[in-house]
Amino acid sequence: MAKIPALCSLVPNMMVHSVETSVQFYQKTLGFEQVMTVPESAPYDWAMLKQGEVTLMLQKVDSFSEEVPKFKDQEPSASLTLYMITDSVDTLYAHLQKTKVKILKEPHKTFYRMKEIAIEDPDGYTLVFAEACEDEN
Repeated sequence: MAKIPALCSLVPNMMVHSVETSVQFYQKTLGFEQVMTVPESAPYDWAMLKQGEVTLMLQKVDSFSEEVPKFKDQEPSASLTLYMITDSVDTLYAHLQKTKVKILKEPHKTFYRMKEIAIEDPDGYTLVFAEACEDEN
């Protein structure tokens, strides 16, 4: 059997109503930087953003459903969470409280020894931010 090549990274491509609105949200709320857009000036069909080691792609509904026809009659959002590791859930939480972001779950410790917070982006995607903690108490 042939050896399966190593996977190097996972970059979600998220279907959104407005690339501009989503880019603004990720930049202002979470400090992402715009890496690339198509076209180069607004209105955009697609954008790539980066913050630390996390990369996201955002693609407008019509462009996305043209590329992946099975999404033609679907709304943005997903039955998954985008789980991102941070160095301080508490600092991020303090920052998020000053914004209009919808907080889905306040900071909490889990049985698997992570401290987490969950928020929702403008298209309904659930973003979870986590850091390792000593115990669940």
